[in-house]
Amino acid sequence: MEDKGELRDRGSIFKLMAEMKKKDSIEKTLNKEKIRRRLKDEIKDLQVEMGNINTTNESILLPLQDKNPIEFNLLKRKSGEEVVEALDYKVADLRKKENALKYESQKRTMRIEQLMKEYEKVTNLNFEKEKMEEIMEESSEGETIKKKYVTILDMLKKERLTFGNHLEALEGTLKKQEEEISKLKKTHHAAIITRDLARQNQHKIEISLIQEGKEREKRIIEYRKNN
Repeated sequence: MEDKGELRDRGSIFKLMAEMKKKDSIEKTLNKEKIRRRLKDEIKDLQVEMGNINTTNESILLPLQDKNPIEFNLLKRKSGEEVVEALDYKVADLRKKENALKYESQKRTMRIEQLMKEYEKVTNLNFEKEKMEEIMEESSEGETIKKKYVTILDMLKKERLTFGNHLEALEGTLKKQEEEISKLKKTHHAAIITRDLARQNQHKIEISLIQEGKEREKRIIEYRKNN
């Protein structure tokens, strides 16, 4: 039979083992709770970060808010990739408009140069009055020639007046087109900057989400191992 001392020793061992198990169980519970809290905090941080990302997307589009509020509101509802795609289309469209306006402006300039040459020709057609009078005096049909001369001269005067108005109108149109080209260039440049910023922001978001996903997956694996 076992003596009382052995029983006490065995009881102490069992008690110690029970305490160790209890302590181990408490530590595991604390670790689980700690991991849960950490994951919960990280989820909150990620939600805040996603909110900041949305704010950043809107801040990139702020230049459009005053200039084109309708376009701003439409882009604000899109994802990062959709915003970049929409801005790409806008840049391409502005480039087409600018090139078309430049072509039209070149045509107007060529037309003005052509009219200037025609104007010089018309000016050179002015007959010297004295020479015409000499010819009419020497001619038996002087009166007829004089009438024809007066008719031609009146036509030339009217054409010169019409030419002046036409030329002035063309120059005015050309000036407006040049101003429009200048505005389009500025808008085009601003659109490129906005698009590039959106691309950079979208790239950062993608990298951040990939890294967050890897870290989250790593923590989940660690959590499962501890359970």
